Amino acid sequence: MAGQGVNSFSPPIQLDGSTQPVKVKLLAVRNKATGAPADELLQEFEMQTYKANVTPADSTLDLLYKKLTVEKRPVLSVNEIGGRIEVTSASSRVSPGTYTIDVEVSNIAGTRVVKDACDIVIRESAPYTLGYTAWSTSTMTGEVFTGISEPLNIKVETDVTGPNKIIFKFVDKNGTPFNPEAGEVYPRAFRGHFGLMNTFYKVVKTPTSLEWEYPPVFPFPLVSSTNGFLNYYRIDGAATDIGVNINPVFEIRFNQAGTHTVTVKLTNAVRK
Repeated sequence: MAGQGVNSFSPPIQLDGSTQPVKVKLLAVRNKATGAPADELLQEFEMQTYKANVTPADSTLDLLYKKLTVEKRPVLSVNEIGGRIEVTSASSRVSPGTYTIDVEVSNIAGTRVVKDACDIVIRESAPYTLGYTAWSTSTMTGEVFTGISEPLNIKVETDVTGPNKIIFKFVDKNGTPFNPEAGEVYPRAFRGHFGLMNTFYKVVKTPTSLEWEYPPVFPFPLVSSTNGFLNYYRIDGAATDIGVNINPVFEIRFNQAGTHTVTVKLTNAVRK
């Protein structure tokens, strides 16, 4: 299964005891529902590809773009040695659906044509992938945790026509935003957060949000930080009517360009 616009790979072909090495040649691609040829999956498109793995050391745009190049690649290809299937980010140019392929497989023992060798599902990709979410409370001195709850109340909106920007908003149970510019929202110490994963642009603190620009390379963030892709933030207890810190945690990655607004609603407090 592959999401539109996301690079995806299969494992190598299952040999079932056959002699290695095995050479695989892609013969045909069809729409499984209609049986019609799906030659559009073999068409080549210009796309951004990696020359080498991106690591945390590639912390600037200059270093990042040294790892990238533009190539013409098909939506679907099968590696000649081993038979691994690749669906490239050019899949955003074709319709979602289920496709099947015919391949020619050969080794020292001979050659065989396998029809309908496997199904390839290209699904409509969500603009973002939201993973683990939770929140806790803790005392303002001594960091004594007084409660934990999950999941977090979180809403993500994407404007595909907007600039490449990611916006985090933290609002109280009435929808009133806390003020990062005034120090009411900040990353938790010694924990992962979005600023560590997007070193390409500095955070902009506004009275209602934390905002970052980002390079259009997906899924983004490209590399994780201290705690994987988890974001640990804190709403200072002095800004709440309950007088304790509130600690939201969430894991999120973005799959397409545009403006993504992530709104975290804290249902246990009102902003003072």
